[in-house]
Amino acid sequence: MMMLGVDPGLSGAIALLTQDRQLVGVWDMPKHAKAKGKGNEINAYILADLMVDIMQVVKDRGEKVEATIEQVGPMPRDSRPAAMKFGDSVGVMRGALGCHYVPMRWAAPGVWKRYHSLLKQPKEASRMLAMSKWTSQRDLFVRVKDDGRAEAALIADFGINFAGWGQE
Repeated sequence: MMMLGVDPGLSGAIALLTQDRQLVGVWDMPKHAKAKGKGNEINAYILADLMVDIMQVVKDRGEKVEATIEQVGPMPRDSRPAAMKFGDSVGVMRGALGCHYVPMRWAAPGVWKRYHSLLKQPKEASRMLAMSKWTSQRDLFVRVKDDGRAEAALIADFGINFAGWGQE
């Protein structure tokens, strides 16, 4: 069994871990400029292609995969358009996983962060923890903007424990 960790949103990422918590890969959330209006949005077409590639990796290993997605919502200070934009990002990700019949679980930020002792810590702490957990791949997390990658990997790591099949 393998676990996908998903940090949804435009600055998020997707990470794939083996049952023994080896990091197979991490991918930034694909995005592009909106066709109308300002800002970016998840590029559903590139995400669809990315999911095909990820599922091929899983298949080549003869494994099955599940996903743990950060259960997020709009912040009280977010505008209605910002909340809609964020919800759209989550929906596109759910659709991409659903098309591949990937079972999904949700993990509230406070729950997975508490598991990793990251509660009330800045995103920098997630990057540092990811670099220490996956030292041979620490270059994946060195940039400040790699916090989405780090959080996706840590969500997957939590998901293994949450699913129960990662227990010794």
